Amino acid sequence: MRVAFAVLSRANWSSVAPVATLLRREGHGVVLLRGGSALVDRYGAGGLPELGPGEYEIRALVEDGPTETACLAAAQTGAILRRERPDWLYVVGDRHEMLGAAMAGAYEGVPIAHQMGGERSGLIDDRVRDAISALATLHLAATAQASERLRSFVAGTVVQTGCPRIDGVREAVAGEWPLPAEYLLVYVHPADAGVARATMSAAVATGLPVRLCWPNADPGSAAVVRELREHGPDVAAYRALSPARYALMMHSCSVLVGNSSSGLREGAWLGVPAVNVGTRQQLRERAANVLDVGLDAGAILEAIDAQRAHGRYQRSDLYGDGHAAPRIVAALGGA
Repeated sequence: MRVAFAVLSRANWSSVAPVATLLRREGHGVVLLRGGSALVDRYGAGGLPELGPGEYEIRALVEDGPTETACLAAAQTGAILRRERPDWLYVVGDRHEMLGAAMAGAYEGVPIAHQMGGERSGLIDDRVRDAISALATLHLAATAQASERLRSFVAGTVVQTGCPRIDGVREAVAGEWPLPAEYLLVYVHPADAGVARATMSAAVATGLPVRLCWPNADPGSAAVVRELREHGPDVAAYRALSPARYALMMHSCSVLVGNSSSGLREGAWLGVPAVNVGTRQQLRERAANVLDVGLDAGAILEAIDAQRAHGRYQRSDLYGDGHAAPRIVAALGGA
């Protein structure tokens, strides 16, 4: 097989790396289409591997312009697919640039494998995710609920594989890892107005060291960065973390705070106490490790204190058991 992977934001790499690695190990062809914010240092490009021979750059990022970004991704992905003619175009999740890539695959007649379809989070992401699923022919679902939802409205094959992000986390934290001094891990993306200010105010008020992950490239990212910079002297900020290093930071933190899906997804498998702020993940499946809270700094602080007091949760396989990649490779070969 030859599989083309669209990696158009930093989060995409942690989703596809275990699958691409296994395909290469088994002698299959892998074409990497890396672009969008995954080429930009301030959005974490430095934490991703360098492009190798035969891999492609997709220059598709218009700040606060999701429509323009999606169109650029579609045009450039289409040109690459006409040249490479892979057996599969592998796409992930629910972002606008990924919708553009999927549209190109559909028009170029390249079968599309979609990872993370059928899930619900909230906001416009759900409509984009379902649109990508409608274009796909192979659906690689993370959870039983997502699989059931996909079967209710899509054509093609649905396989519950688990999420390969959990594979990467399992490998990263294998063995004995000493826990460092207590700290909070804060990860805030653009969504609800005021989420960054309320979250950072609460985090700093704990008096604990704060390690901050830079937001993604969604519209409103610049406003989030301005809020985060007001607390610059009080926090250690990270723009470029490899998936393995981020997994280790989650594994070692006291509490993960913010509105990233990683607290619900990878955090469930790690048993990390998570405080989910605002509405960005309001419909996403969650395990017992998550406390949901609104945009009130006092309520966020109370939730952080409660999670610190609770400590680690029992591991949950809600999003996978850490062995999704072999199931996905088998599904690609059998579809």
